Amino acid sequence: MPLISDMKLTRNFRTEEFLVSRDFPQLADKLQPTQIHINNLYLLSATILQPARDILNGRYPEFKKKIKVIIMSGYRDPDLNAAVGGWPTSLHMEAKACDPRTDPIEHLEEFYDILLEFFHYAWIQAILYRDKNVAHIALPHWGVPRLCEIR
Repeated sequence: MPLISDMKLTRNFRTEEFLVSRDFPQLADKLQPTQIHINNLYLLSATILQPARDILNGRYPEFKKKIKVIIMSGYRDPDLNAAVGGWPTSLHMEAKACDPRTDPIEHLEEFYDILLEFFHYAWIQAILYRDKNVAHIALPHWGVPRLCEIR
């Protein structure tokens, strides 16, 4: 049986990309997402991340190398969430949120603008952290207020 952490979600995203932590790799290695978590990662990838990446790359057909979207933080279990200082009710723990950045990084704000312009119906939280060079995007969730800001 294939590992659930090695499933292809879309053309450019796999589950393993959402099971990461730069600061706590030992905790990320222990992540055990359920099928519900995988379903949520699929929704993030298929309805927001992949189409936004495609739009971004469509603006630069002359680029020989495609602009990548890299997940800096995705699914977190309670231990990893506590270690990174996440909110106790973080949507990362339900695999409904992720923190992407672009490679090259110069395209991060443009990627964020695409999220706002084309996918405003698909997210409940969209935050651009300029100081961390990362965005935050979350799927809708009951009781979570809509939030859109640049920090």
